[in-house]
Amino acid sequence: MSDFTKEIPKELLHKTNEFGGIYKALDKMKNDVKGIIQNVGNISKQVEYISIFQYLYIYAK
Repeated sequence: MSDFTKEIPKELLHKTNEFGGIYKALDKMKNDVKGIIQNVGNISKQVEYISIFQYLYIYAK
């Protein structure tokens, strides 16, 4: 598992060799995956709210 709360140290991101490129790619990947996880969470809440409203609409008549 990855820990998305940890930041890659800036001195590693600023390296100009191959490792710097790898660190930058890992940082971008980490941020992209973190964004995807946040989007999934937001969408699941929207689905939950919609299902509650549908339930109330159908059964609260």
